[in-house]
Amino acid sequence: MRSIASTTRPLGSSFCRSVTRSVSRSLSVRVSAIAIGDKLPAFTLQSDDKKMISSADMVKDKGVVIFIYPRANTSGCTCQANGFKDNLSTFNTKGYDVYGLSADTPEAQAAWKAQEGLTYPLLCDPEFTVLPALCGSEKRGKITRTHIVVEKGGVVSDVKLAIGSKESVPEALKWLRF
Repeated sequence: MRSIASTTRPLGSSFCRSVTRSVSRSLSVRVSAIAIGDKLPAFTLQSDDKKMISSADMVKDKGVVIFIYPRANTSGCTCQANGFKDNLSTFNTKGYDVYGLSADTPEAQAAWKAQEGLTYPLLCDPEFTVLPALCGSEKRGKITRTHIVVEKGGVVSDVKLAIGSKESVPEALKWLRF
């Protein structure tokens, strides 16, 4: 399990009290998420085109990069998604497919995909069946922006939890040594 980093300010400061209250209302103090060396969990999710996609099929012949975002058609998520779109050929050349994942419905994902010209599958988890295991998000509407690099066969080689929308693609590319 990962724990949320603590502040360096003294515990008696009002800053710490407000952070503690905010954290206790919105997040668990200890968050469990997938880690490097873990096997990608078995799951099947519906995609933006309403096809069912299994994690086993995703990693059968290639590696994958799964980026997780809070909500389709918002500025940060669009920045991240377009970054992956713009670099898709580089990921593919290195043997990795790209998948987006959020709690949005297939209809919302499909509309956003068409609007932005995204060319990779967007997975949908509106019931939060997979998101907690992948990014530690335990509450609906509280999704931690994350990307996960998974090798062919299903072993996780990189995880970036709580990464910024602008940093996600460069960090994934850096991990793959581009």
